[in-house]
Order: sequence, then structure tokens, then C-alpha cells
Amino acid sequence: SYLTILYLSIKVFYLVQVFMQFIILNRFLSTKYTFWRFGILRDIFSGREWEESGHFPRVTMCDFEVRFLGNKHRHTIQCVLMINMFNEKVYLFLWWWLLGVGTATLLNFVWWIKAMSSHGSRKDFISKYLTVNNLIEPNDLAGDKRAVSKFVERGLKNDGVFVCRILASNAGDLFVTDLITSLW
Repeated sequence: SYLTILYLSIKVFYLVQVFMQFIILNRFLSTKYTFWRFGILRDIFSGREWEESGHFPRVTMCDFEVRFLGNKHRHTIQCVLMINMFNEKVYLFLWWWLLGVGTATLLNFVWWIKAMSSHGSRKDFISKYLTVNNLIEPNDLAGDKRAVSKFVERGLKNDGVFVCRILASNAGDLFVTDLITSLW
């Protein structure tokens, strides 16, 4: 089960990496929120407009001088910061992207734990491929199930089933059917 544990630990590192990117994004934006987007949503629900919260100010005051007949006239007007409107959208997309990637990684991690920790799941996976080539009968409850269980426990073990699952997802079911048939 060395490969399985190694693969699952890599999945944990992926989750840590997504979490660290959230922290780096928060530090980069210098916000008081632990998770920037949730803080913005809380501001919206409490009635504070997030355009005015200071994260990406859209409007500021601009000073400029105009020469008119040799005199300098100072004017202060409101200016729109177009780049902040763009930055706001980029960071919103980045935040939602990280949330989506983190969620997908977490769900995939849970699926792999479930698939590899359950003996029944491993046995059913191998039985599916043995049934395709008629090496076992799907209705034979006693004899074939014991043989498959012995093959999974003593022959393939955890790592063998894990490698077959990885091969099935990357190389296809036809290749894995031939491989398991050869090993049987």
C-alpha cells in the first residue's frame, strides 16, 4: 500500500497548496479578511457596498493643472480607475477558480480514500474486468468470489488494484481488462 499512501499524500499536498494560495492571495490584497471573497460577501449582506470597501476603489479624486493666459488653475475632479475594475474581475475569477480546484481536489481525495480503503470496492473493481472476459461468472456467488477475493488480497494487494485503477483512468478499460486477464 506504499503507492496508495504516496498518491493520497500527494493529494493532501495539492489541498495544502490550494489553501496556501488562498492565504497568499489574501496577503497580497492586504485585506482584514481571512478569506477575501467571503468577507466581501459578508459586507454585501450587511449593507456595505464592496465597491466602497477599499479593496478595489473605482473612483478617486484627481488633481490637475490647466494653464490659461499664463495662469495655472488647479482643478480636482472625480476619476474612474478602470484598471481597478479589471483587477477586481481578475481576482474574483482567480478566487472562484481556486475554490473550484480546491473543491474538486477534495472530492477526488475523498473518492480515492473510499475506493482504496474498502475491500469490497477493490474486489468489485477487479470482478468487473474478470467478468468481461468470462473468467468468472457474475451469478456464481461462492466459488468465484472467494477466488477473486484471494486474487485481490494475495495477488494484487492494495497497490496492484491502485495501479489498475490509475491505468483504467489513463489508458482505458480495454488495456486494464487485458492486464487483469493476464495476471489472473
